[in-house]
Amino acid sequence: MLTLLESYVTPASHTLLPVLLPLLVLTVPVFDMVSVIVIRLREGRPIYVGDRSHLSHRLVDRGLPPALAVSFLYLVAAGLGLGALLLPGLDLIDSIFLLAQWLVSLALISILLVVGRQGEGK
Repeated sequence: MLTLLESYVTPASHTLLPVLLPLLVLTVPVFDMVSVIVIRLREGRPIYVGDRSHLSHRLVDRGLPPALAVSFLYLVAAGLGLGALLLPGLDLIDSIFLLAQWLVSLALISILLVVGRQGEGK
């Protein structure tokens, strides 16, 4: 914890929210990992056996070309990561707006994947 505080909380920081910076920068890979583990556990499969339940594969299965699916994930990761780099210099209100952007991005990706999955059954 002290390493995080020393590295991300600067004298210009108005809050301790910059300790969330690594999580915000790694949102897409962490979200992908957690969603894959949940899917595999729900289906009763071992989490260490590979399949096509990663975000990029699911986006391709929804109809996106592979290059566009990967570009979309890069763009989301870059947007969240670049926004997170601003976190140490933001005041409390701006930090809350940044965290809200982060939550909305995760919600939109989740909705995209859930709606796409429901559309497959029709």
